[in-house]
Amino acid sequence: MKDHMKHANVLLIPLLVSLLLTPLAGNEAADPPEPVAREEQVRLAEDSVTRYAVVVGDEETSTAAERFAAEELAFFLQKITGATFPIVKEDEYEGPGIYVGQTQRAAGIGVDFGELGEEEWVLRTTKDDLILTGGRPRGTLYAVYEFLETQAGCRWVTPNIEVIPVNRDLAIPTLDTRGQPGFAWRETTLYPRHDDPKRFSKEDYARFLVRNRYNGGSFWLNEPRFGFAVRFGRPGSHRPGGCSATSTLSCQLPQGHRKISLSPGKDLGQEVRIPPARAALHGDPLLAWMLLK
Repeated sequence: MKDHMKHANVLLIPLLVSLLLTPLAGNEAADPPEPVAREEQVRLAEDSVTRYAVVVGDEETSTAAERFAAEELAFFLQKITGATFPIVKEDEYEGPGIYVGQTQRAAGIGVDFGELGEEEWVLRTTKDDLILTGGRPRGTLYAVYEFLETQAGCRWVTPNIEVIPVNRDLAIPTLDTRGQPGFAWRETTLYPRHDDPKRFSKEDYARFLVRNRYNGGSFWLNEPRFGFAVRFGRPGSHRPGGCSATSTLSCQLPQGHRKISLSPGKDLGQEVRIPPARAALHGDPLLAWMLLK
């Protein structure tokens, strides 16, 4: 038993180290920002005091994900600096701001929202302002987490372990960056999950996923505030039973194409692996489904 425990520890240590050093979104871990001259910095807080507000559009011009991104930013900036960053509506505020989402301020400095992908983010400083924006539905969320990771050193290691460096004098260099996650679909299954309430809740697990820029896992992320979840086809996976030769194959084709129904077989799922002994049973309907795809 002791030998097994030693072996498990040897495996766990490198895993934990890798989680600490590598963001889960597919990007390389950023090096700490190099010091820059004071006059080139945007000083977001000084001695736990800030002049800044987090600025977001109203409910008609912003999305739930953008408003949630503003809440996340204000929450973590307070933990980092000790200062309170109020969240205000763009049309009601004048002063230095951190503009979150597809705001008029972002458009005014030349950000073309139509050119941005659904998960693409933009980080830009201009005079005294910081612009964190992106495509919809998830780009702005990822802009906030990209900023917190690269400029403040934040990491979310597990649903109940985070690294939030304290910096009462938070200053950032001039920024003009644009990026997106390295993989189009990002989902893993981690156990135990929220189904062990002694460890963490479903809410904690969902926030852990979105902070690490996961977009898969519809059970946790398919909400407006998270920018919804990405799914990889209909009707899902684990469906060898759907290839049964005793039912009806029904394939939905793109708009403008006729719907084709074949028998035997029924609504086939994602890729399936069928043992040779069952190939004769599944072969014809599965081949038909593959040809239609």
